[in-house]
Amino acid sequence: MYKGTSLFARSTQINNTTHKMRQRLIQTLATQNIRSRLVRPAPAPLSIENQLTQKLASSLFNGDLIQAKQEFRWMLDHLCTNSKHATPSTGIDFLKANPTIAEKIGEYVKERTENHKPLQYILGTQPFGELDLIVRQPVLIPRWETEEWSLNLCTMLNNVDLMSKVERRKLRILDIGTGSGCIALLLASKLPKGRVEVFGIDQSQVALELALENKARNKGLLQNPVQFSKLDIMDDNAVRSFVQAHGDVDMIVSNPPYITPSEYAELTPDVKNWEDPCALVTEDGLGLQFYRRIIELSVASESSLLHSTAPQNASSMLPLYAQVPQLVLEVGSHQQATLVSRLSDDYFKHSRILKDLAGQDRVVIAYQSDINL
Repeated sequence: MYKGTSLFARSTQINNTTHKMRQRLIQTLATQNIRSRLVRPAPAPLSIENQLTQKLASSLFNGDLIQAKQEFRWMLDHLCTNSKHATPSTGIDFLKANPTIAEKIGEYVKERTENHKPLQYILGTQPFGELDLIVRQPVLIPRWETEEWSLNLCTMLNNVDLMSKVERRKLRILDIGTGSGCIALLLASKLPKGRVEVFGIDQSQVALELALENKARNKGLLQNPVQFSKLDIMDDNAVRSFVQAHGDVDMIVSNPPYITPSEYAELTPDVKNWEDPCALVTEDGLGLQFYRRIIELSVASESSLLHSTAPQNASSMLPLYAQVPQLVLEVGSHQQATLVSRLSDDYFKHSRILKDLAGQDRVVIAYQSDINL
C-alpha cells in the first residue's frame, strides 16, 4: 500500500492553502483601501461664487446653473459698478480679495432665495429700451413684453412723418396706468423730436413719484415733453377735470391690470409678495374690467379722453387719425386678446392682434380709420 499522502489529502491541502492565500489577499487589499482613504485629501471647499450660484440654482431655477450664473453675474456687475471696480471675468479670486462685496452679494442671494425679492428690486434699476429706470417696491416692474411692443410702436410711428402735412399740433399720447413711467418715457425718447406730447396717468401717488424720478434720471434722452398726473380712470369727474385741464388725446396706450383673481392666487411669491396688486389684478373673472373702461373713455361722451371721430379729410392730411392706431392695449392671453379685440370692434373701424417674440398674443391695436400702417 502506498504510504505517501493520499490524493484526497493533497487536494485538501491545496484547497486550504488557496483559501488562506485568498484571505490574505483580501485583507491586504482592504488594508490598502483603508490606508488610501485615510491619506486621500478632502475635496476642496466650494468657492463663494459656486456656493452662491448653487444656492440660486436649487432655490429658483430647478437646478439650472446657467440661469443662476447669469443672475449672479448681474449682481456682481451691479456691485462692481457701484464700487467703481472693473467687473472680473470670474468672481472666485475677486470675492476673496474683496470681502465687502462678497458679503453684499451674499445678502443679495439671501434676499432672492429666502425672501423671494425680485432681482430688479434688489439691483434698483431696470433697462427699458435705452432708458435706465429706477424700480422700487411696490411699483410694477417693467417686463420685456411691454418693452418689446413699446419699441415696435415707436418703429411704427417713426415710419409716419407725424407733422409732414399739417403743422397745427403735435400727436398727443396718453399712457394709462403709467407706473414707473416706462412706456411714456420711451415714447418721448424714441419719437421724432418736438413731434409728440406724452401724458402719463396713474391712481398711485407712489408710482407717480417714481415716474417723475425716472423722468429726471433720463432727461438727457427725452426728445419730447412728458407730463405725469394722478388720475383714477374709474372716476368720471376726475376724468372730465383732466380733459378740461389738458385736452383730449389722439392715442391711448396702456398696460392695464389684466390678471384675474384666480390667476393671481397661482402667482409666485416674487410677484405676490412684492408688486402692487392694484397694478396687476382685476375684479372680474375674465380680466376685462379696465379694458372695458378704457374703451368706454374712447367713445364720444362727457368723459371721453380720446378724439371720438377723425376729421373728414383725415386720409389726406396728418396721419394722426388715418395711419396711426388710436388704442394700443397690452393683453395677457389669447382669450383675452380675442375678447378685447371684439370689444374694440364695437366702437372702432377695426382692430389687430400682435404677438410677442414668444409667439403669444400680446397687444390689441384699434383704429378709427379704414387706413392703417
